[in-house]
Amino acid sequence: MGGDLNNLRSSMRPMAETTVRSNILLSQVIEEEKLEVSDEEIDAEYEKIAKNYGIDVSRVKGVLPEKEVIKDVTVNKAIDLVKDSAEVTEKKVKKTASKSKKKAEEAPAENAEEASADEE
Repeated sequence: MGGDLNNLRSSMRPMAETTVRSNILLSQVIEEEKLEVSDEEIDAEYEKIAKNYGIDVSRVKGVLPEKEVIKDVTVNKAIDLVKDSAEVTEKKVKKTASKSKKKAEEAPAENAEEASADEE
């Protein structure tokens, strides 16, 4: 790609940090809420994977360890719990400097036009 290893590392660092933080937080949710996965949920996940790849469930079970399926289902339960518990609030978006600058530049021109009209 024409870059060096240091540039690659620095460009990937923010995404990696976000991923690690998310994983730590989800692990804490799983632990605090004592989330567990039932056999039915494990079977359903195997079925879903088999359907997505168009292969037999027994083949998926032979390739994908149950431990990994349990981990994925548990994490998804934690994500769902967080989403369901979240309160949506409105956040005002700050104007960017260029928009504020443009408005500031337009304002004196508008004021000058108004003053000119008032003098007439």
